Amino acid sequence: MAANGPFGAGSSATWMIIECSYDNSRADAQLFGHMTPLWLLRELRALKTQAGLSMKGFPVLVSHIKPVLTQGEAVEHRIEAQLGAGNEEGFRFIIARQGAQIAFP
Repeated sequence: MAANGPFGAGSSATWMIIECSYDNSRADAQLFGHMTPLWLLRELRALKTQAGLSMKGFPVLVSHIKPVLTQGEAVEHRIEAQLGAGNEEGFRFIIARQGAQIAFP
């Protein structure tokens, strides 16, 4: 039986915005309620299962990425790569970047 609500049968939801503050190197004990790509993918899998719908191509705007004060690859790129590596359900992840304009259908 499909769930009711914004992602259930007859849903009108066409996209979502959700936070993913840290990359997977952050310890769970230091997340303080925020998510990593690992946790975001788990939650999205649970949503897909509960809704009983295919989420292939469903746009997910990833926001609230915390800056890091270390040298190297930008945290946005690490998060994007980690989400892509575990994205078995086919969500379309869009990384929010300052100043970017994004349009949803």
